[in-house]
Formats: sequence, structure tokens, C-alpha cells
Amino acid sequence: MPIASRRYQAPVENGAVLAEPSLGDVPALVAANRQLLAKLGELRVAARQEVLLLARQYTETGSQSPPMIIGGLSGVGGLDFNSPLLLSGHQPELSHPGVWAKNFALHGLARKVGGQSLNLVVDNDTLKTTALKFPTWESREPRSVRLETVPFDTNRVEQPYEVRGVEDHALFESFAERAASHWRNWGYTPMLPEVWRKVLDHTAPTIGERFASVRRAKEREWGCHNLELPVSHLAKTVAFRQFVQQIGQDLPRFTAIYNDALHQYRSANQIHSKNHPAPDLEPGETPFWRMTDAGRTKFFVTGHDTPELRPRALTLTLFARLFLGDFFIHGIGGGKYDEVTDTIIRNFYGIEPPMFQVLSATVHLPLPTFPTTVTDVLALRRRERDLHW
Repeated sequence: MPIASRRYQAPVENGAVLAEPSLGDVPALVAANRQLLAKLGELRVAARQEVLLLARQYTETGSQSPPMIIGGLSGVGGLDFNSPLLLSGHQPELSHPGVWAKNFALHGLARKVGGQSLNLVVDNDTLKTTALKFPTWESREPRSVRLETVPFDTNRVEQPYEVRGVEDHALFESFAERAASHWRNWGYTPMLPEVWRKVLDHTAPTIGERFASVRRAKEREWGCHNLELPVSHLAKTVAFRQFVQQIGQDLPRFTAIYNDALHQYRSANQIHSKNHPAPDLEPGETPFWRMTDAGRTKFFVTGHDTPELRPRALTLTLFARLFLGDFFIHGIGGGKYDEVTDTIIRNFYGIEPPMFQVLSATVHLPLPTFPTTVTDVLALRRRERDLHW
């Protein structure tokens, strides 16, 4: 079955939410997914138990975040391995509203279906930017409006979040103070100074763990209680290693299906880059990263080593959607690349892929506006059209 390209558009209006399928459809989709996935057998049962226990332990550790609150569930430590499990995930970066909306929807939808929620902290991905952009302007002059980039650290070498510590401590510690000049005429103080004090007080060795822990604490304050687990921890489970072995034992067939799915995606979306949404696998190359002291590298089957591995983007959601959860909530980017995952599931495992949801939201900064006239608006529309053409 050829890939059917989907088009997702982040909402423009303040407070608007994108949810495809709709939030009201989720309970029925969860039920349908559970019936579909029940046939996958022992690996799925083992993965859910192992990962949920590990996530409970991780999330309740005092140095990580406030304790979990789960009411009315039966099982080991308050966990119910048979109830619906809803999943989402994102890199441990400073979250924008679209990402945060997923976390709160994850919590609310899991409670609606009488289940549990697990957010995967994708710390096996690399930290790609060490700066934030701030809108700023001078006095009441519209023409002075611009974005100013303020770094919170240097970025000499791109490393995975799970090993990326602070490189320039002076730059890191002074970030909120240096950024303050850019919000002096916003009319309010953002939460950044409060959040950054907590980031600096945290003792975790990595930037990603500091960011994730402070975010979790803020979510608890606002009533959002999801289990969490870094992908670096998930990748060390017995169930994940069995998943790796499954693919490794049939690697030539998996490689052919994987590459064909990528080719279909590029054709359907008119993409010419051979690296988007992921590069093809070479002969003998696995869809996993090998972890080294320097970071991560491609892993080729050699037959004589068993290194520490991490999933790539497609194999992470492949494992999560098939062998771990009953429903996955993606952002726009993840929803697009999982068109590829759907094809891999259909052709490698011989089942129809479980449904997932794409969810995002838009929140505008409550910044002051500039006085305008109809003439101003028409002139800007004309200029935008001229620039476009």
C-alpha cells in the first residue's frame, strides 16, 4: 500500500489546538489498538511490565521530580499492567507550547480511558541548539521589532542529551540575567528567571536532565502527572534488547522494507534530499545507534560485539507503538515521519499499524501591540505578496 501523505498545519490563532484525529475519537481508537496489538504476544507483555516499573522508579526518585500521584490503580507499586497505556515523547529541551500541550493531553486522555500515561524523554537525540530567541524592540517603533538570540551555553560538539553537560558554566549561569534586557518592555516578567534558578540549583550532570526535571516539577504544580522514562534507560531493558535481536535476525529483509518505506515517503512528499526524514540503511547497517564515550555512531552488524545501543527515531516509535503502548501522541514532525513507520509495521510485521494522534497548540506571548490603520495592513499584505513572488 503506497504512503498517503498527510498535511498538518500548526494553528495560527492564540489558544488554538490541532488534534488529528480529534480528542473525542481517542477512547475508541485506544480500544481498537488494544485489540489489534494483543496478537503480538509475550514481548509486548514483558516490555510493558519492565518499562512501567522502571518508569515508576525513575519518576519517583526524589532527585528527579516530585513523587508520582496515581489513584485507584491496582498492581505492583500502584501500576496496572493491563490498563490502557498512552505514550508521547520529546527531547529534554526547553519546551514550547506545542510540546507542552502534548504532555497535558497525554495526562488527561489517559485518565479519560482509565489508563496510565508515559512520556519518553528522548535523551538519545543530540542537543542541536544552545540558544533562545527573544522578541524585542525599541520604544514604540514597529520597525525596530526583531529577534535577538541569547546563548545559554557553547556548542562546540553536538552530543546526545544523555551525556551533554554544561561546557561554559559562566555563560550558563548568566543566561537569565543576560536575557532580561530583551523583555524589559514586554509589560510582564516571563517564568524564565524562576525556572532558570531551579535549573542552576539542580545537581544533575547533564543539561537535558536539568531541563526535564524542572519541567516535570512545573507540570506537577499544574496538576499534570505523567510517568516518565529517558530513552537511554528504556534501551537497557531486556525487552528492548529482544526487539533489537528480532530485527537483527532478519536484517536484510528489514533493511529492504525500511529503505523502500523511505523512498515511498520522499516520493509522496516530493522530497529530493536523501537524508530526510532519515538516510537509507547501508548493507549490514542496523537502525540503531552505537553509544561511545564520544557520542553516538552508526552500528553495523559484525557478529562479535554487543555494544550499548540506542534506537533511532523510526525504531523508537516502532518499539513504543507496537510493543509498549496502546496509543501514541505525536507532534507535527513525529506524525509526519511515522508515515514511514506505518509502512514498516505493515510490511515487516504483517499487521495494520495502530492509530496515533498528531497534537499541537499555539500560545501567543501577551506582548503589547502597535497602533495600525487599514492602510498599514494593506501595505504589509502587498509587501508580503511582492516578497513571495
